[in-house]
Amino acid sequence: MKDNKEKDVVIQDDSDKPIFAQKKNVVRLVLFIVALVIAVTAITIGVVQIGKKDPGLYEVEADPDGNLPFFDSGIRLMHYFDGSSDSIKEQMNAIKMQYTYALKKTYKWFDSKDTYLDTINLAAINQSAGQPVKIEKTLFDILSDAYEKTEKKEGYSIFAGPLVEFANNIIYSNEPYLIDVINDAENASFVEKLVDKQAS
Repeated sequence: MKDNKEKDVVIQDDSDKPIFAQKKNVVRLVLFIVALVIAVTAITIGVVQIGKKDPGLYEVEADPDGNLPFFDSGIRLMHYFDGSSDSIKEQMNAIKMQYTYALKKTYKWFDSKDTYLDTINLAAINQSAGQPVKIEKTLFDILSDAYEKTEKKEGYSIFAGPLVEFANNIIYSNEPYLIDVINDAENASFVEKLVDKQAS
């Protein structure tokens, strides 16, 4: 026999729940929304601050150049930037371009080993001994100033390059103790000639 009894459907009414339980759910929802707003605000501020530049002293770094790997070694440029964040970024980019150009140009000028198609430098001058060489005015002024200081004989010499290179070879040698500039006749003669050239 089938039981044809109808099942009772129970409908629960929230009004039966205590009032503090309803308030608890509302408080949770409000706290969740507040936490969400705080999190979104913090993330937005953080993202905006990543690229923001405040007025102050910054180091300007030159663009790297694979062809001239050491052109900016040992040189640092610090510059004070002022204005809005966008203005500071524009100033930084402009100075970075000029600074990179100046460093590359200077590096090429004073490279005494390699010549370059776009620059007459010390290497080109050395390879043209006894021949006239046309150089840029700035390089001419620098070399003229160095020559005038050499003429004063106050411990500076424009011709000290070979002596400095010889000393650096000793300093950076894997076995510097094997290089004897006093007792080795060949080294002693080389150094003596270099010193005589500096003195004359």
